[in-house]
Amino acid sequence: MAYKLLIAFAAIVHAARLKNQQRVSRPEAKVTDDEQQEAKVLDNLQLGMDPNIKEMLANVQLGQDPSGPLVPSLVPKPGQIFKVRNQEANPFGNWSSIGSRDYHWKLLSVKSQSNGTIVYPAKSFATLDGSFFDFTLFDGWKTTVVKNVFNEPLFKIRFTKHIWNPTRWTWSFRITHPQTGKVLFTINKDWFGTGLLGLRNEWRIYRGHKREGKQIYYAVSGYVGYERYFHHSKADWKKGKKPVAEASQAIGRDLIGLADTYTLQVNEGEDTALLMTSTVIFDMAEEQQAKQERAKRENKAERKKEERERRAKRERQRRNRRNSQ
Repeated sequence: MAYKLLIAFAAIVHAARLKNQQRVSRPEAKVTDDEQQEAKVLDNLQLGMDPNIKEMLANVQLGQDPSGPLVPSLVPKPGQIFKVRNQEANPFGNWSSIGSRDYHWKLLSVKSQSNGTIVYPAKSFATLDGSFFDFTLFDGWKTTVVKNVFNEPLFKIRFTKHIWNPTRWTWSFRITHPQTGKVLFTINKDWFGTGLLGLRNEWRIYRGHKREGKQIYYAVSGYVGYERYFHHSKADWKKGKKPVAEASQAIGRDLIGLADTYTLQVNEGEDTALLMTSTVIFDMAEEQQAKQERAKRENKAERKKEERERRAKRERQRRNRRNSQ
């Protein structure tokens, strides 16, 4: 017995010596490019908390100038490019009914074109109630409120017409003052699209009512529908001018039901809050259209199934009559 214990003790000592040798002889780990990039991003995250950005995010308020931007503090300064994101708070998206349906608006990055530096605040600046995306028989005037991080109402988004109004032939929305209800902007979808077979959706954004004729943005989708390109007019788009803003939607929701996400890049001098609001509207309208199309397909499939069952029943009845004769 003592002999076995001695052998076991010797084995443990030998293993400890080998481990110590490996530790001593192991070469010093090199810093990889990915680690250097991660360190750079971490440094930029610290830079993103500079006083200017803090002040900007702390002053997200509705603009008072009737001819100005929706939220002045969110307009990129000369030489700046903002990247912002509208993301569903529930990470499981369509897979879960548990948790918040709120959407968070987040400032991802601020790029300076003069020296190429990028800071990454990655801070939320507004939220909206995600129930805006749900439709019921009793919705009426579909409305949601956009609030800043202090839970103060910034503005409202609502349907132009009652949801069951028979003259509501296309998608039309208002952005209104949260207290007075004054119409600040109108966002309309064109009846017909553009491009090959009219597959590219077109939207127009007006200051005030459409009848006032003050169009400030024109938005056109890609053929697949996950991209948006913003110009000040359709003429600018036709001339091939560079978009003043570009939006892209993650396809995870459509493929596997993940949380909905829209990312928007906004050039200097453009109205970030208004453009962000438009992506919410585009998303809601297209989500409802997709639901309606699915419902039509499901109803059609159900009708075909019922017809097959009726035919099978009639055939069984005929066979039973023949057998009984």
